[in-house]
Amino acid sequence: MPENFNVQLKAATDKLHQELETADTSKNIVSPNLSVEKYADYLQKTYIIHYDVENIVFPVLKNIVSGITLRLKCEKITNDLSFLPQKHLSEKMVLLDEDYHNNIGFNLGLMYVTEGSVLGGQFILKNVKRTLGEQTPTTFLNVYNDKTGSLWKSFIASLNEYANNNDDHEREQIISGALYGFKRVYAIFTSN
Repeated sequence: MPENFNVQLKAATDKLHQELETADTSKNIVSPNLSVEKYADYLQKTYIIHYDVENIVFPVLKNIVSGITLRLKCEKITNDLSFLPQKHLSEKMVLLDEDYHNNIGFNLGLMYVTEGSVLGGQFILKNVKRTLGEQTPTTFLNVYNDKTGSLWKSFIASLNEYANNNDDHEREQIISGALYGFKRVYAIFTSN
């Protein structure tokens, strides 16, 4: 098993990652014509994603991923939303559905999707500030501040260690969880 399982995982999920970038919410948040309403919509949908991850996935991974309590994001999203006009999203919209598997490998794959999105948040942050102004609340988009790179590397180290210390079935579970994560985020990002 190669030491850098994350490279294999990135290759296995690349097509769905690219597809996610075509979702309306993904395109809106990086558009030079971004509106406050579209930004609020992005944050609300992102909250739905992170809510399930923090409440269901994190407890499963607390002994696998170092610094899991540093990775909480919902409070930051709620804080940003409190300053923005927003529509009420359906309470039926959730990240995890009947295809979710509550095991370590699957959850690691799912977390790969959400932690990777923090890296994209840095690019989004620049667009939000440029289009909506410096006063726009962006605590979530810069949730890790100057620790963004180190927390990503720490997560990848935990992911690779788990993959290297387990069998092919568990590595397949990680890939399945990541594929599932990209599909579910796409479903949320394309919903009205």
